[in-house]
Amino acid sequence: MQDNQSASGMASQLDSVSPDLPKTVTSMPLFDSRPVLWKNIAALMLKKYGRENLNQLAREAKFGPATASRIKAQDTSVGIEVIDRVATVLGVHPWQLLHEDFNPEFPSNSANLSPLALDLAQQLEAIPDQAAREKAHALATQVLSLAAASIAAPPSPEAPPTQQPG
Repeated sequence: MQDNQSASGMASQLDSVSPDLPKTVTSMPLFDSRPVLWKNIAALMLKKYGRENLNQLAREAKFGPATASRIKAQDTSVGIEVIDRVATVLGVHPWQLLHEDFNPEFPSNSANLSPLALDLAQQLEAIPDQAAREKAHALATQVLSLAAASIAAPPSPEAPPTQQPG
């Protein structure tokens, strides 16, 4: 997190540029994305390369190794084009590199899951015993399959009314 002097300096700069901004916008503490960016890049490098490999990342992303080192050191800002290149190399969307709760084990799924799906996943992960977790998963999968089948099934046709002879 940046220190208060930096935040207050940025707030006064914002005030001078746009005095019409609400005070709540200019008085909010600044968020430092650099640690989040590095955490996500490091996790994705481990997944892709089996270890941290700044030189390989720099080669594939077509920027210098010094840029990769600055990202790791978190001592300078990087441009959006660098984030775009890193995301492309690591197979994710650029915004995912800046998301605190990004899960590198499921990079494409984490963006597409609904809050209900995430809730079910968290409940499964909260079960400490692996065998019990697998049983709960199997049971939940069956219940969800049955629910989906009953929704997708066409309504059964009603028997036409019979006429009484008469």
